[in-house]
Amino acid sequence: MDGITLWGAVPMEEWSEVPCLRGRTAVEADVAAGRAVFVIQGNDHHGPIPMSLPHLAYLERSDGSAVLVIVIQAEKAGDKNYIGYRLLDAGNGIALMDDLVFVNEMGEPVEPHV
Repeated sequence: MDGITLWGAVPMEEWSEVPCLRGRTAVEADVAAGRAVFVIQGNDHHGPIPMSLPHLAYLERSDGSAVLVIVIQAEKAGDKNYIGYRLLDAGNGIALMDDLVFVNEMGEPVEPHV
């Protein structure tokens, strides 16, 4: 994981080594360490989404294009499923799970849950 820095570019061959959050909800320290993108506060109906992470997915943009991202966080709050992701060319973001198409390393759609 020598080429990966906090929110920096991720070489494609190292995507599976990106720090991520598994089996619990994020706290501020996880965001600071790059394991999570967001923290949900004040919601009693909140928890992790069981999923194998990190995971590749295509994020569907509003203009109809799609960009490959690395999913590093998956949490449910109320009736919404929130995803924290890293961009391969640097940066991060938050999306609703419905805005993503999860894929394997060959780019084929797959079911994201464990």
